[in-house]
Amino acid sequence: MAVKKSLPLGRSSFKALREDNCLYIDKTEMLFQVMNNKRYNFFARPRRFGKSLLLSTLKEIFLGRKELFTDLWIGQHSGYAWPVHPVIYIDMNMIDKNSPEALEASLRRMMDRIAFEYGVENYFAESSGEKLAGLVRGLFPRGKVVILIDEYDQPITSRFPDMELAAANREVLREFYSRIKSLDEYIEFLFITGVSKFTKTSLFSGLNNLKDISFDKNVSTILGCTKEEIDLYLSEYVEEFAQVKSMTSQQVYDEMREWYNGYRFSNGPGTVYNPWSIFNYLKYQQCARYFDAQPPPEGYGGQPSLLQQNSFAGLPAEAQESEGWFASGTPTFLVQLLKDGGKYSFSDLEQMSADEGLLDTFDIDTIPLVPLLYQTGYITIKSYSEDTNRYELTYPNKEVELSLASHLLGAFLDSTSAGVQNNAEGLRQALFSGNMERFAYYLQMLFSGIPYLMHNKKESYYHSLLHVVCALLGSDVSSEIMTSVGRIDMVVSLSKMMYVIELKLDKTADEALAQIKEKRYAEKYGVSGKSMTLVGLNFEYKTKTVTVQSEIYEAPGCA
Repeated sequence: MAVKKSLPLGRSSFKALREDNCLYIDKTEMLFQVMNNKRYNFFARPRRFGKSLLLSTLKEIFLGRKELFTDLWIGQHSGYAWPVHPVIYIDMNMIDKNSPEALEASLRRMMDRIAFEYGVENYFAESSGEKLAGLVRGLFPRGKVVILIDEYDQPITSRFPDMELAAANREVLREFYSRIKSLDEYIEFLFITGVSKFTKTSLFSGLNNLKDISFDKNVSTILGCTKEEIDLYLSEYVEEFAQVKSMTSQQVYDEMREWYNGYRFSNGPGTVYNPWSIFNYLKYQQCARYFDAQPPPEGYGGQPSLLQQNSFAGLPAEAQESEGWFASGTPTFLVQLLKDGGKYSFSDLEQMSADEGLLDTFDIDTIPLVPLLYQTGYITIKSYSEDTNRYELTYPNKEVELSLASHLLGAFLDSTSAGVQNNAEGLRQALFSGNMERFAYYLQMLFSGIPYLMHNKKESYYHSLLHVVCALLGSDVSSEIMTSVGRIDMVVSLSKMMYVIELKLDKTADEALAQIKEKRYAEKYGVSGKSMTLVGLNFEYKTKTVTVQSEIYEAPGCA
């Protein structure tokens, strides 16, 4: 009986992974296509998607280590001759980037170390770029050189929001990367990965043959797990999970899809699951989410609140450290930018769309919100219109939507205050018991924690905040729902009850409720089988007060 392979959680070395009998989802057929189609490649993906393992796999292929691939596609079907090439592997995660001087010195040391390992003399080069060029030329007699650069942008993005330091580090990298363009005759293959896609003029000036394959539908699933791969490689783990949790395998698959699937990186139809989250989920047999200290009121059901305790509290230390993709993959600069000076608001996170050019690149001087969110994995492609060449964007899955909302709300509130937790529990109890007066009271208390300068005198701002809060309380929330006579601001659905909400700013709750009734918004949900409450909310900007009017909806013809 074959020994069950270990899940490759946090493994980035292909050689170690194979030698330690860890699971490997075979991506070598797509890698072979990339190796044969383009010599100079750039590939962007969010953190925790396996970019380091991808480069490590390429490294072992180009080093000619066929014995590691005997049961994989490239070792069985490709006819690959396994030539040996010298490989320069540059991991920017391992570089000191606390200052441009430290970055330059660290790059020089890395080039010296690789030269020493290969026995190449590189003593007369002074700058890091000169050392890279000298290393390539020194290795060339042993064969054309392969250059693999992992997280090329890390010395820049890790310095955000200190834009001055990020720009200084960018100049060091610009000089370093610019040396590659003069080395074409010595290079067999170049592959650069990162999270962000800075403009070529920022970092790769003159490297015109660098092909960006990030949107290429032929390799859009080269990272992440497809549904077919999960069925092929992970069914044994799913079945074990189902037995332990007294679930069916289909229930486990459904939960995985809801929480971790949905990433789409081209205009093709294929979506992928986040591998880091999937392996955490199957290893620790628990969703990376948050649970209440207390259950909701009897009979009201609903999902656990995300404003309460961490679900990993009772798990081993390594599980608590992992906490799924979001906690380990969240760049702090994203939350800081959303919080900084009111430049962006929650309302910017809804109903997003963009053309490929906008999603493609940005620079330090101008960082638009949409490409930042897309490239870091917090939104993904929902659909593509060939007529307009535009992408409709959305949250990829529940893990990202709710975790991002939790982080952002925490950034706006004093999350260390004991009152926040009390208000959150009060909100939840009020929502699940149908007490709208109490709900408005706790909502006002929660919003009063937002610093004055962060408040935005727009109805859409308060709408977005309310959407975030209701989602975090464990309800199913939909906003901006079109009907034949208007647009419903928000519908909040629980297991046995539903709220149809109209929100106003500096008007009255009576006006908001009257609009719901006049436009007959509730009729759209008359066959839901749930009890329905119509809710008018008004936010008073100057006094930061919240008022409410509500009534139970009686469908026409009901006694």
